[in-house]
Amino acid sequence: METHASTTVALAFGARQLPKLVEALELPAEALPQPERARALALLLGGLAAPEAKVQAVQAGALPPLLTWLAHPASSDGVARAACACIASIAALRQGRAALADAGGVAVLTAALATVPDSAAAALRVLASSADGAAALRASPVAVTAALVGLAGAPGSTHAAAADACACLADLCRGDEGACLEALACEAPACLAALAGRALRHGSAPAGGTGPGLLHGAVRALLSIAQHGGPGRAHLREAGCIAVLARALGSPDGAAQSVAAACLAALSIDADSKLPVMVEAGPALIALLRGGPR
Repeated sequence: METHASTTVALAFGARQLPKLVEALELPAEALPQPERARALALLLGGLAAPEAKVQAVQAGALPPLLTWLAHPASSDGVARAACACIASIAALRQGRAALADAGGVAVLTAALATVPDSAAAALRVLASSADGAAALRASPVAVTAALVGLAGAPGSTHAAAADACACLADLCRGDEGACLEALACEAPACLAALAGRALRHGSAPAGGTGPGLLHGAVRALLSIAQHGGPGRAHLREAGCIAVLARALGSPDGAAQSVAAACLAALSIDADSKLPVMVEAGPALIALLRGGPR
């Protein structure tokens, strides 16, 4: 069987490349050793760059075996991360997101936050960044919001995983009452304020300077909650978010500055927040109006 698996992967070229790779990934664990499985996943990922290739992968049935290997207890971290990368690539296409939701992919990716958090959070971020993908996350019976808050606030979470979790939360909570209430029940404002403080202390960009900034992601999630209404704004005020947002106004991250200012504006709608916003953030807001951070 190992010879058959090796041959199947080795012959995956040309127009039949993606279907052949999917056939290889559909083989049982004993027929597709870890090195061959990793090779098949690497080849598949390399072939998914074009939108038409993503469509072909969906039509060939790539998502079920990808989700199987992501969730399989025998899969190495490398195999699971590669499966996540393939899923994220396919999820960049609307047809791929629909197929992923139909295949139960939201539950599998949410569970993978506990095993390969960076890769799973990155895939969920791709899904959440579109309106239909965010809707699929909200519609899942799995507690996606709670899992994202848990990952973002975990002491061992990497910068990239926390930033992607924040970006997901921002997209999930934007304009959706149910997601906002779930976030509030999970104490998301306190978690996000702590993450913004971490970014302000240690820098917003992940190592290497790529990917989303943690500060921008955290304040964007706070803005989504603040725009929800009175309960969200009250939670932000009580969690000490105004002071952190005021500090964000002085960040060199211009995008984070803008979002922090918008969040403070949303908070100031509430009578109970007007004075704290003026006391904590007034000087920094005036400095911004005059042309730059304090």
